[in-house]
Amino acid sequence: MSYNNYIERALCPSSGSAPSGEETGLIMSKAQTPSQIKAEMSLRKHVLLKACLEALNQIPNQPLKDGFFSSTDALAAQLSQFLKESR
Repeated sequence: MSYNNYIERALCPSSGSAPSGEETGLIMSKAQTPSQIKAEMSLRKHVLLKACLEALNQIPNQPLKDGFFSSTDALAAQLSQFLKESR
């Protein structure tokens, strides 16, 4: 399975197509224990951050005027490092 398919299925597990409305898969599942909810939220955050990194890597490097990072490449590098450390 390609990385894009992985992200798509993680965000929209019911159809595998582009997420829309309530099909985003980002809506919490039915009532669970607090530890299961925490684990689910952590996984969803990780998937969204990976999707953001993928998007950043597909655009040309551009300077960022306001913020903590000088460019989109610098932001992508820090996001990549964060994802590696949070495994």
